[in-house]
Amino acid sequence: MSSVRRFLVATLPDEAPLPALGPADWQQLPGLAREHGLSPRVSGLLDRTSAPDHARQAVRRDAVNALVGSMQAHADLGTVARVLDGCGVPWVAVKGPVLADHWYTSPGQRSFVDLDIVVDPAGFSEALSSLQDAGAVLLDRNFTHALAQRRAELMLRLPHGTTLDLHWHVLNAPELRAQLPVSIGGMLGRRKTVRIEELSVPTFDTVDTLLHLCLHTVLSGGQKLSWYRDLQQVVKTGVPWEELVERTAIARAGVIVAVALERATRLARSDVPPDLIPRLAPDGRAWRALVRAMDAVRPLGAPIDRRLSGRLLVESSRADTASSRRALGQSFTEELVRPVFTDPDHPWRRL
Repeated sequence: MSSVRRFLVATLPDEAPLPALGPADWQQLPGLAREHGLSPRVSGLLDRTSAPDHARQAVRRDAVNALVGSMQAHADLGTVARVLDGCGVPWVAVKGPVLADHWYTSPGQRSFVDLDIVVDPAGFSEALSSLQDAGAVLLDRNFTHALAQRRAELMLRLPHGTTLDLHWHVLNAPELRAQLPVSIGGMLGRRKTVRIEELSVPTFDTVDTLLHLCLHTVLSGGQKLSWYRDLQQVVKTGVPWEELVERTAIARAGVIVAVALERATRLARSDVPPDLIPRLAPDGRAWRALVRAMDAVRPLGAPIDRRLSGRLLVESSRADTASSRRALGQSFTEELVRPVFTDPDHPWRRL
């Protein structure tokens, strides 16, 4: 598995030599590429290798399936754009088709199966109602519970079958919004319009796109390799770094952005100024060192759902080392210690 992991990591930069794989490695490659969201990217690179036919066909099949899902999502994005533009609620499309069609320089290399839309919090109810009137189906069964939890996201199914994550903030959990004062109003106010096939679609500007992707990557555990290629592709377009430092400081997200970009630089060779990382997180040096040490022991690119992957450490990143350490202690208690003692079927009890 380590050879397959190294192969996938080698596909992240734009130009890099690909390591040789053995027969058993080729068997494992398609599944791991699919898990890390890299099937389209890997499929386009296999002509440079001695991959056997079964591996080429399996990866190509996953890439084609991703293309079909993307076409379906594009059709549903048209419905979303028409509805939200019609009701006048400020909105942006993020990740998914915007990354694939706008930020990626080579088309067809970014797969996605759902849509992420962020709307103005004041217009969230109107946006939800208008989408339902247009045929979207609310998938969150316990709507009242979601409101009580103050979650910033609801899930819907769109007319062509695409899943829509409708957000009123880029941070879903209220405790994260309390710790990281990201101004969603400011981000929406700076949005720009991009062309996605025949659609004109609003999205975050370059700095806010990079900030949002860093937040999503790290707070989701940072395990998926395609997330670091996303960062690399946005960085390639040219980032006003001083604005990133300023907005990151306001959001108190320096450690989070630093961890994401440090990994993207190491894995995908993102062209980040050498002095940027310390400036982003002057109080996060110890935490970044801890993440680097963990990465050395548990390199990225392994199966995402493996135990002791380091996900908990990465997603605990906060404003500085001290707050990150507190978040890690709380998550460790809630996700590991408490379940071991309260769940009679917990697999660790058998150890």
